[in-house]
Amino acid sequence: MRFSKRMTISACAALMVTFIVSACIPMGGTDFPKPDNGFTPKLTYAVSEGQAYQSVVAALNANAIPIASGSPATGQITTDYIAGKSQLVGLGLVSADHTRYKYTVFIASHGKKLTSITVSCFLEISQSATSGSTPFHDVSGENQEQVALLKNWLYQKIEQQLAP
Repeated sequence: MRFSKRMTISACAALMVTFIVSACIPMGGTDFPKPDNGFTPKLTYAVSEGQAYQSVVAALNANAIPIASGSPATGQITTDYIAGKSQLVGLGLVSADHTRYKYTVFIASHGKKLTSITVSCFLEISQSATSGSTPFHDVSGENQEQVALLKNWLYQKIEQQLAP
């Protein structure tokens, strides 16, 4: 069977387009933190609400996570965004994906020495291309496994601060 020059060029072009569209190359950013294997958060702790609040702030500070707002009176702490992974799509000829995430931590007293800590995490993505960028938008629902890892990592850091 003999291939014409036109067929050969078409086949090469199709392979090149397939490669470019399917290629994703990490371009920096920070890998998402992960808890130790087998870690399960306790969620309720034998400490006062004040001690829990201080431990959450200490865990955030120790890991260079900026606090956007917080109030011991309401028991809520919201972090600023933390840069996540970025990667080129299609060798950068198609677009680049940028991720970020943030936490909201709720602290509630259940008596003098019993406090619950609830961590929420929101994962967002933005895509940039030569035609412009999309605004960051929430993709937590489509990335529940990654969000759970981010939450458990912060729980682990908080529990390390709570340890005597």
